[in-house]
Amino acid sequence: NAQRLIALFDDLLHLSRIDAQEVGMDIDELNLSSVIKEAFDKGRARAEEKDISLQSYVDEDLMVQSNRDALGHIFGNLVENALKYSHEGGMVSVRASHRDGGRVLVEVIDVGYGIDPALHGRIFERFYRVDKGRSRAAGGTGLGLAIVKRLCHAVGASVDVKSKPGKGSIFRVLLPGSADLAKTIMSPI
Repeated sequence: NAQRLIALFDDLLHLSRIDAQEVGMDIDELNLSSVIKEAFDKGRARAEEKDISLQSYVDEDLMVQSNRDALGHIFGNLVENALKYSHEGGMVSVRASHRDGGRVLVEVIDVGYGIDPALHGRIFERFYRVDKGRSRAAGGTGLGLAIVKRLCHAVGASVDVKSKPGKGSIFRVLLPGSADLAKTIMSPI
């Protein structure tokens, strides 16, 4: 229970810091593959515990314009969730592809429990849990996806999900191109 309270406090503090941000975040050129590698490194112990393989299909040279801390938190959370809600012996993968306007689509894919499409609109709400019993047992606070959505907004990205029960999930983050970044840097959250 103490660990759960600490995690809840940390998530609430992180959300309040994002909400209080009055200027745009610092944007740098980042190697996306290294951000994904860090997310995998953070989740490696859980992956090994559940015998889940981690696969990255992100070009080693793919550069994006974004905020490193925000992307680290976004993909760290999405990989952590994919591991939490995957079956033992499964796979979690991340793939990235170029889109028009210099944008980059990053997909975090699992073959886990999946989410009913009727709930897709609610999963990014604060404290919303698809399966309260499973979420609590996995150690979730119900704030992770709300933080992901706020951070995506802060860096000019968008996030959505494709999922069906028993078929796994694909969380998709569309990172902005250079023209979109100019708007993000100038506007508050």
